[in-house]
Amino acid sequence: MFSQEKKQIEIIHANFIRTTEQLGPAVKVLVGQVAISHDSTTLYCDSALYNTSTKKIDAFGNIQIQRLHNWDTIYLFGDTLHYNGNNKMAQMRNNVVLEQDTTELTTDFLDYDLNNKIGTYRHGGRIISGSDTLISKTGYFYSTSKDVFFKKDVQIYSSKAKIFTDTLKHNLNTRISYLLGPSEIYSDSTYIYAEFGRYDYNENKAYISRRSKIISGEHSITADSLFYDRNEGFGKGFKNVEIIDTIQNMILKGHYGEFYEKAQLSMMTDSAVFIEIDGIDTLWLHSDTLLSYIDTLKDEVDTIPFRVVFAYNHVKLFKEDLQLKCDSMVYSQLDSLLMLFGEPVLWSEQNQMNAQYIEFYMSQNEPKEMYMFDSCYVSENVDSGKINIIKSNFVHAWFKNKTVNKVQVIGNVDALYFMIDDVDSTDIGVGVIHCDSMNIFLSQSQIKLLVPFNNPKGYIYPPDNVPPEMKNINGFFWYEYYRPINKDEIFIWKKED
Repeated sequence: MFSQEKKQIEIIHANFIRTTEQLGPAVKVLVGQVAISHDSTTLYCDSALYNTSTKKIDAFGNIQIQRLHNWDTIYLFGDTLHYNGNNKMAQMRNNVVLEQDTTELTTDFLDYDLNNKIGTYRHGGRIISGSDTLISKTGYFYSTSKDVFFKKDVQIYSSKAKIFTDTLKHNLNTRISYLLGPSEIYSDSTYIYAEFGRYDYNENKAYISRRSKIISGEHSITADSLFYDRNEGFGKGFKNVEIIDTIQNMILKGHYGEFYEKAQLSMMTDSAVFIEIDGIDTLWLHSDTLLSYIDTLKDEVDTIPFRVVFAYNHVKLFKEDLQLKCDSMVYSQLDSLLMLFGEPVLWSEQNQMNAQYIEFYMSQNEPKEMYMFDSCYVSENVDSGKINIIKSNFVHAWFKNKTVNKVQVIGNVDALYFMIDDVDSTDIGVGVIHCDSMNIFLSQSQIKLLVPFNNPKGYIYPPDNVPPEMKNINGFFWYEYYRPINKDEIFIWKKED
């Protein structure tokens, strides 16, 4: 039957063949076990009307079409058929089934171009290919390439993922879906939203763009474009990346980010910023690179998860009541501990504190205690050009109502302070003190009392007779040009004069 190409329509078999006066001599009425061939296509049906003049066939009942092309057979089944032999277009209606290899398409309305091997449906259809089920209102099936183009109410179901979209192209061989409109992908506990991209069912990988989002558990990542490997639980985002932890109320932003689901680890770089939200107050942290992951603490009863954040190079932090800069930082949410490395500097109100290394503790997102080590400076900007300075080897500071309340300085203490009349704000003089240790008491961020210990030595200079070298302490700088005054300035490392 398929040994050679047949260019003309040929009636192979029918139980009855006749013509009628009403239909005319050109129309043959075929009844019973009808078989008709045309090129590499064979039609089987219960009855048919064949117009030999127009080369058109109307077939009825138990219709089956076999189309052989390069040893690949396509089968079409349906209740009624209109076939145009001039352009080889088959219009199959009602209970339509198209079969090719392991692929089955079912619909009630299918136009199939036997010449170009393209099937079209516009009133709903379903394709089953292996373990995948594809549903849409409108579909275009390309038999040769195994591409399917879907429009309107598109749904794809597989054992690994489900896709809901409006426009999609899918290849049945490669099992790759090309997302061409707003799309939602569900797989286990992962949700993906995309407006453009592709999803590979075999490798469980997504390449998506146009402000896409991935939600996994309590974490989400949004970016202009995203890559996601479901098998590895790994994703990365490019441009305007935002990673959110809804449990910890934390956000990572930047222009390049990575996240690992199993380790609950996130990395951000390129304008990276870490945001911790607590009521009306928000902590903003920037560095060249930010790394965040979930650690756990186990006791006899519970396992307590907590987040750890690493910040590397050009670290800046801004809160309404606290600002800081350093080279690198580690933040543990378990005990709200900030460990600051590389000449850290902190500011609170008009106070500045800096050392070689600082540990800073917070409670309920408010400063609580601070420890400073090596070349420590505690200073207060009293007025323009007047800065109270205390230098020591070690500092322990306490906070109250978000400001420094008490400071204990230990080891080779040098203090310089400006004495100002509380009534008329006139200068009284400049005092200097050297001792082994000192307690400092503040009120409303202003130094109110200095209490030196262990053989203190000091001197008070009249305001008009202060030696130039007594207006500062060796090694001290007021780092105002580093201090961020709002959340936008955390991206400015050093402000110009």
